[in-house]
Formats: sequence, structure tokens, C-alpha cells
Amino acid sequence: MSKEFLKKLPKAVSFEVTSKDIIDEKTFALEHFSGIFGVEDGQDASPHLSWSGAPEGTKSYAVTIYDIDAQTGSGLPQGAFPLPNDASVTRFI
Repeated sequence: MSKEFLKKLPKAVSFEVTSKDIIDEKTFALEHFSGIFGVEDGQDASPHLSWSGAPEGTKSYAVTIYDIDAQTGSGLPQGAFPLPNDASVTRFI
């Protein structure tokens, strides 16, 4: 599939996303695993996320998490939106 159409899109403005819970190359803490899907002591808690440096005029965010290893085979997407531009996420809906 050609990705030529991507050249026509406006350049995306970057901003910083940080987390107290997500560490590069480390497995999530057990609380972030799914008890609903049978992980013993899993609490289905979403990892903390925080952001800064958004483009001027940003009013809200839509945040999704995609788990490629989810047992559903669909990636079990999670989402929280709309979120005010000064918010941080400690639990997804």
C-alpha cells in the first residue's frame, strides 16, 4: 500500500506524554493487568498518564491505549475522552 497520501497531511505538532507507571522495556505492575480476563490480582487499573507542551489553543484530548497482547485478539482498546487540556489520566473509563 502506498503511503504517498501522508505527504499531503499537515505536519503534526508534538507534545510530551509522561507516566509514573510506564517504564521502557518493563512489564506493567500487576494492578494494570485485567482481573476481568482472569489475571489473578489484576485490578484493571489504567496506567497514570500526564502531558504537557500541547499546541496553543488545545482544548481537549482523546486518549486511547492499544494492547497488542490482549486475550481478545482485538487489542482491547481503552479510551478516555474528552479530557481538558490540563488533565491527567489515572483511570480509564
